Amino acid sequence: MKKYLVTALVALSAICLVLSSGSLKAHADTVSLYFASVGGQTVGEYSVYPYNFSIDGSATATPLMCISFTQEINIGDSWTATVQSVTGSNGEEAAWLFNDANLRPGNVADDQFAAWELFDPGLTGPDQTGINAQLAAAASGISNWTSADFANYVLYVPVPGSISQSIGDYPQTFLGDVATQGDGSEGEGAGGGITFADAPTPEPSGLILLGTGMLGCAIFVIRRKRSA
Repeated sequence: MKKYLVTALVALSAICLVLSSGSLKAHADTVSLYFASVGGQTVGEYSVYPYNFSIDGSATATPLMCISFTQEINIGDSWTATVQSVTGSNGEEAAWLFNDANLRPGNVADDQFAAWELFDPGLTGPDQTGINAQLAAAASGISNWTSADFANYVLYVPVPGSISQSIGDYPQTFLGDVATQGDGSEGEGAGGGITFADAPTPEPSGLILLGTGMLGCAIFVIRRKRSA
């Protein structure tokens, strides 16, 4: 009977560890986004950075910058997104604009419209002179950045068909800084105190602890049997 118990414990522990490993990998590549609120100002009919999101059920806001002007979302929408590194001149310049919007909140509207224009060149904004100035500043500014400066910036690219709403919305691509994910510290109007009512999604670390603990118990039983 003890032999079967030990075997079962070892097998269950191995399953937990495998599931934990798979969950960690998936967690690193994809996330769930919930669009909670807009924290920035409104320019004409358009709201600009920051857009406050709950990522993977976090109870604290993460402010992100939209880089998809032509798609439309509404507060309360949720979807799955892949997390991708920022690459190419457009992505790098958007990261610079995101950083500038946080350093100089007075430029946030021009930074937001400049980011939109990077990916939609036909777009014109309400203050095109200011937008052009920010585009020029971004193109020049990234020449002074190193790969380490871009390391924390990521794109949240929507997985087609994963949006929760069925009213014709199509999720947009957003840009953010993983170093501040979930702390609500970035962006004009975001505020460090923004929290959500929803509880965070349990992290896969719980499975790791369970699997490790059960594996330890199995090893202990085996050692006791050998020493008897």
